[in-house]
Amino acid sequence: MVRHVLSSTVPSTVPMLHQLSRAPVSITLSWPQPDRPNGDILEYQLRYYDKGSDVDGAMTVYSETNTVTVNSLIPGSIYAFQIRARNERGYGPYSNTIYFTTLPLEEHSQQIQNRLPLLVGSVMGGAAFLLVVAAIVVVVVFRSKRRESPYSDRLQRYISNRGEYVSP
Repeated sequence: MVRHVLSSTVPSTVPMLHQLSRAPVSITLSWPQPDRPNGDILEYQLRYYDKGSDVDGAMTVYSETNTVTVNSLIPGSIYAFQIRARNERGYGPYSNTIYFTTLPLEEHSQQIQNRLPLLVGSVMGGAAFLLVVAAIVVVVVFRSKRRESPYSDRLQRYISNRGEYVSP
């Protein structure tokens, strides 16, 4: 006799959190599904708080996917994050606390300054390319009109001479 066991438990702990990106006022995180989801995962609950405070002052963000961007953070601050999953039976336990730091404003400014030469170079290269293409188009059009002129003149003379009646 085959017996089907129906899951009646909440999801296991989400094993880890990964930082995908960070900015001065935001952090984007992702995580894998729990090892034992015990059914379909309906949503994830992420709680976070400044490292200097405690879990009682935590903020909460919900996500139906395994990625979330937390906004309105303080530049250069360390935040504690915990994640848990929910299935049809309820929430599983929170993960271990993991700490991530927002990007300090000075570092953000430095990143922008480091990218500026690349941006300016790209714009200048694009402008030079368009200028060369425009010059080639002008030359081609000018040459084709120049070649057309003698032919057009001869054609015009031929047509006008044909229409004349020359007496014998």
